[in-house]
Amino acid sequence: MKRHAIIVGAVTILVLFSMVGCGGKSELSRSNAGKLIQASDKFTPGEYHPLTITMDQLQGGIKQGFWEQDRDARLSLTPKGQTYFEEIGGMLGLVSKPLPRRVIEVTGVADGPSPATTKEVQFTWKWDFGQIPNEVKSFLGPEPKPSEGAALLKLYDDGWRVEELRVQ
Repeated sequence: MKRHAIIVGAVTILVLFSMVGCGGKSELSRSNAGKLIQASDKFTPGEYHPLTITMDQLQGGIKQGFWEQDRDARLSLTPKGQTYFEEIGGMLGLVSKPLPRRVIEVTGVADGPSPATTKEVQFTWKWDFGQIPNEVKSFLGPEPKPSEGAALLKLYDDGWRVEELRVQ
């Protein structure tokens, strides 16, 4: 009888641990927080990256066949230029495809307004120039330094979700 009680007790404890979770869905690691932020629609906006073009870059773009300059010094994109740029005018241009953001590091995870179900996550991020062809990178200049961001994540029955996101 004692042995049966010990076995029932041990099974009960195991069931409770599996229900409550030792590292289950309710815990939020820095690694998991970074993955959730990176995958969030709130983090990957459809923003275009504006460019300020120097005179050297303007001439380089003409030589590389990205744009042409007419007699009145107006610029227009060539078919090749339309592949990479949304528009060109004066000394300003826009890259045609939105640049993605990349989470570099989650620097902190703290309890949010409702400690049991929300977490405030601090992180650093930067624009990802990795998928841009080298001939276009010369117009973007050096990659910007990492920026700070913060996210509020909320725990639902299926796991954590990004509720709010702030990037600088």
